Amino acid sequence: MARIFISYARKDGAEAANELTNRLYALRHQVFMDVHGIPGGVKWEEELIERAAWCDVMLVIVTPASNESKYVYHEVREAEKNNKLIVPIRIGDVSLPNHLRSYNAYKLVND
Repeated sequence: MARIFISYARKDGAEAANELTNRLYALRHQVFMDVHGIPGGVKWEEELIERAAWCDVMLVIVTPASNESKYVYHEVREAEKNNKLIVPIRIGDVSLPNHLRSYNAYKLVND
């Protein structure tokens, strides 16, 4: 199964990130999401960078807040540096930021 990093902004992407994480866990993937995957006492910024290198796939939850997030930006750049598959997932009609425009994006649809 794949190792998947969920990159998102908590302000407006946490619900979608949690739902996606639960669905991927159910499919037996290894999923990293910051609120579930960083133990106490760990330097969280370093862990995010390590996990961006660890993953096979980075799913980027694209929301207005993630488009402004320096953390999401740096996570994507780290995944690019390590030649990871990056898949933007748009929530609503939000536009892709410049650093994600070269990637084919999907739009999350609730069923």
